[in-house]
Amino acid sequence: QGFADWGGKPVYVTEKWDGTTVQATKDGVFKRIDNFRKGASAKRGATEEDRYRLELLDLDSEAHIKQAVEPYLSVFQSLDVGLCVYAEALGPGMGGGRHVAQRTQYTLRVFDFARDGKFLPFRQVVELAERYKLPTVGYSLVDLRAEEVYQELATAETRGRRYVDAPPGFEEEPFEGLVLRPGWADGSAAKARVDLIRRTP
Repeated sequence: QGFADWGGKPVYVTEKWDGTTVQATKDGVFKRIDNFRKGASAKRGATEEDRYRLELLDLDSEAHIKQAVEPYLSVFQSLDVGLCVYAEALGPGMGGGRHVAQRTQYTLRVFDFARDGKFLPFRQVVELAERYKLPTVGYSLVDLRAEEVYQELATAETRGRRYVDAPPGFEEEPFEGLVLRPGWADGSAAKARVDLIRRTP
């Protein structure tokens, strides 16, 4: 939903991980708290400001997140003023699926950057991640049609699809979904999850 008219145009197809979303600036690491319950229909029309609130993390009291972000804290402190990185922290207990209890390793994957509150085009996300030596979600730039995305997700389980960028300890992680980002614009994204496709008649 939301990307049916993107067919024939360059689209970044990025992998969606099941973890805890964190944001970081040179001033600290923040956790996004969803103001809506899971599955609430009001989420769809809510702005970023209405949907989420930010909490500065005390990493000493957030042991799981600390282990995921600790290797990158010096990098976060070196970020330009006004630059914010968005990442999925991965590890035991972080995420909504049953598989997260089986994880034994910690890591993170960057999926966005914003400058002065404005999300950047994904090609700039890649450039900044390379500059700061931060790992990104797996991605490809393709001319992809909506029906191809649907087919990819609908067969993900039966084909046993796994993440192309899976770090050590996450090689057998079940595939959660894709996020599509237009190659010609900034700030736009359309998420497509395997479990939602599975429930579609």
